[in-house]
Amino acid sequence: MVYNKENSFIPNRRCIICGRVLESSNRPLCGWCGDEKLYRVLSSTVDLVESEVSRSERIDAESNNLFSLVADMGMLSNQHPLLAMPRKITSLIITGIGKGITSIEIDRLWDVAGLRRVQDFLELLDEYGLVSIDNDNRRVTIPNDSIFHKVYSEIETRPRFNRCAAFVLGYVTLKAMKNTIEKINAEGKLLCGEGITKLYSITINEDGSIDVRIPKSYTATLSFVFGSWAREWEEFSELELHKFLSSCGITGRVYRGIIGFLTGATPVVHGLYKSFKPDLLGKITIYRFKISDEYLRVRERVYERMRERERHAGAD
Repeated sequence: MVYNKENSFIPNRRCIICGRVLESSNRPLCGWCGDEKLYRVLSSTVDLVESEVSRSERIDAESNNLFSLVADMGMLSNQHPLLAMPRKITSLIITGIGKGITSIEIDRLWDVAGLRRVQDFLELLDEYGLVSIDNDNRRVTIPNDSIFHKVYSEIETRPRFNRCAAFVLGYVTLKAMKNTIEKINAEGKLLCGEGITKLYSITINEDGSIDVRIPKSYTATLSFVFGSWAREWEEFSELELHKFLSSCGITGRVYRGIIGFLTGATPVVHGLYKSFKPDLLGKITIYRFKISDEYLRVRERVYERMRERERHAGAD
């Protein structure tokens, strides 16, 4: 028998988003990632982003707080080598647009991808309208209305260090998370190569067993952020964050790097949260994290979009 992605389902051993081990489940989502309100928050965020992108001529991730949030999400991908290939392809496409190149041979993209398959990521970009793959799978074209053009317009306006390129990967990831949850909710299962798995490394072994490598430091952190929004937390303790991430297998240096990302300890991100330390556990200082004022306003917009969608659903 030949095993391939087209006929192989993701195993239910780990949550396909955060990577937590599932004790017993008939679907590849844990209780946190499969929470209905997390889905509604995530879906409303994507809906709000797409609505604003459609009205914008460029992706200004500096003064537009919604775009800044998505760019910050994309910047987190820098912490995982598994996402080096999507980052390189995104950069190559944006650089090409700057040179007037809007059609690229897929073989050229393979050259920058290293050992990773490029096809899955390109299919994800194609599915979301960022690129168009020709019928022979030999060339990708960047449509005139692609987000890539709006990203380049911002880089052209602000040519020095610019986070808006990370917006692409952040947007694609959030949309893929949303679509993955929808698929699993509808069918209870997920095929290899569907949804967010197009960002992962998947190996189908000769015996048909499947190994899935998840960039947990990236996807689990996004899941925690939107799960905390679903629970309407304006602040949380380091103990809560550590408990969640350690259950995903994230500890040590990687965990500390995530803390730095969330609090904007480096200039590459604005920081979702402000940290303070009112608690002591023995002689150990326990930090608390409070959502920043800028992103609190974004979250309120997301909540309002949720309420609008629920009102419309009720009217139907």
